Amino acid sequence: MVFTQEEEDFHLSKNKRLRSEQGIKHGEFYHYDIPYTIDNQIMMLQKAGFNNVKEEWKEKNAVIIRAVKQQRIWL
Repeated sequence: MVFTQEEEDFHLSKNKRLRSEQGIKHGEFYHYDIPYTIDNQIMMLQKAGFNNVKEEWKEKNAVIIRAVKQQRIWL
């Protein structure tokens, strides 16, 4: 995780630059581990349907986020 939007933006632009330099097309698999801010991680989990999303523990750039997702039971 990163702590500022500027750090996140740096990694997003670096990923874009590397993909361009290496001729990797949109949709083609390429792994670049982009560290997002804690707030953006929480927002993504909420958009994915998780509830009660909160930061439980943090030390330096290691963070534990707890999120609960209710299972749907189809009858």
